[in-house]
Amino acid sequence: RIEIEAELVTVSDPVLLFTPDAPQHKALEWLLEEDEFFSCPQDSNLVQRYIVAVLYYSTDGGNWNECNAASDLSDPVEIESANNDCTLSGVSWLSPSDECFWGGLTCGKLEAVESIHLWKNDLAGAIPTEVGKLQAL
Repeated sequence: RIEIEAELVTVSDPVLLFTPDAPQHKALEWLLEEDEFFSCPQDSNLVQRYIVAVLYYSTDGGNWNECNAASDLSDPVEIESANNDCTLSGVSWLSPSDECFWGGLTCGKLEAVESIHLWKNDLAGAIPTEVGKLQAL
């Protein structure tokens, strides 16, 4: 946990990372406690996975029209149902698959997010500054 937090304070304001209602904190807690992809501090996609999770929480992802996360992220049936409801190419966000497969994200050869297409989702909120740290975007 400490190693992941240390990595993510280089991306997000530490105050936001540790403020319970902040999208950054929600993304951190999801990554550490709920994400069944089980990222490790040395994983090359750790920061990218965190950033797109921050985007999800910052833009009210739970109320998106397309590809929002399953209501129970530990239930394979719920995850499959959410994936089936995703009509954008990909699977639901926050699913235990590689984030490059989440609906609306496109990654290049190095598995780096190159584009984000969420035009159908009626996003609410602000695009977080962390998105600017996706190096291939």
